[in-house]
Amino acid sequence: MTTTAPSFDDLRGEIEGGKPLRDATIAYFDGGGTGDVYFPAVVDTRFPVPCWPLGTWEQGIELVHEWETLRGRRVHKGSGYYWAAVRDVVLGNLDRGFLYMHSSLDEDRRTTSTSSLPDTPSAKFVTLDAARTDHYFKSQVDRYVAFLTEHLDTYRSSGRGTLAFPDLRARVLSCPKALLDTFFTLVYTVARSINLKGPRLASQIRRTDFGAVFLGGMALDACVVTEHAVRHSPTGGPKAVGIAVAHKKKTPTFVHMALVIAEGAAPSGEVDLTMQDLSTLNGAFQNAYEATMRQVLDGSYALASKRTLSLREKDVAVAYGVRNVMAHGVPNEPVVATRFDEIEQSLFFCIFSALERLYP
Repeated sequence: MTTTAPSFDDLRGEIEGGKPLRDATIAYFDGGGTGDVYFPAVVDTRFPVPCWPLGTWEQGIELVHEWETLRGRRVHKGSGYYWAAVRDVVLGNLDRGFLYMHSSLDEDRRTTSTSSLPDTPSAKFVTLDAARTDHYFKSQVDRYVAFLTEHLDTYRSSGRGTLAFPDLRARVLSCPKALLDTFFTLVYTVARSINLKGPRLASQIRRTDFGAVFLGGMALDACVVTEHAVRHSPTGGPKAVGIAVAHKKKTPTFVHMALVIAEGAAPSGEVDLTMQDLSTLNGAFQNAYEATMRQVLDGSYALASKRTLSLREKDVAVAYGVRNVMAHGVPNEPVVATRFDEIEQSLFFCIFSALERLYP
């Protein structure tokens, strides 16, 4: 005799009737229930906002894990993780929200038995699929895309390159998984930046000693994206290795990758940045970080040859200054807080330049 799996209304009826959630959960899955019905029933997603601050999602997810352990079987938990992610991102808890979202993606991959990207809401979120409208959190994806598009507009109008968002996304999705992971970090970096730029007060609360340290860490994350983009490029990676070997290093570091990004960035008739140029710049940062970063940002920093930096070279110099200093210790450099928006923009421009030139 075939039995019918319990429905959304069946489970809601038991919960609202006062049955302990643990008992209702075990009975529901013992009866053949699915995660896609269970999680919306535990926190009714038709009216999610009042429930978002509560720990109900965690309770539901924990009970599903408990049932899996008791019965030795697996339940698809993608929707549970997805809705928990939506709640946390909306409330500004980005660390937990993005962990939940990527857990949802992993669940979807396991359920669909694919190592690539499944056609699910979590995949559309983490890859910034703004063209599709069939996912609940499209509004947040639109915010992230608008942020990147605004920076890309400036990137193009300043003559740094021609990359636009659709092209950027297409390059990422056509490349190996390593670059996709790098893109995930970029999306998270964008989310954190937007999260700090909402209220008018945000510009003031950043200008503290801790603000400089905190923002320095955020800036460092953007440098990591650039570094990974170069390292995993089929052309940029070998170039960085070649530069490292030429300077008697076994493996490339950020300075070698910076030279790869700086190729062709010198003004017409001038020589590209050299290792000696970056070594001198590093010394200037070590001796007077505040003054040197301001000179780089203002366009007044001059090389030994007396010429100033091009716009693309300025971006590389900013990234080099952030990566070499912020990755060692916990520096408190006021310029990072007071001019963070300019620093961040140069770091994004470095990422765009790497993607445009190293992933044709």
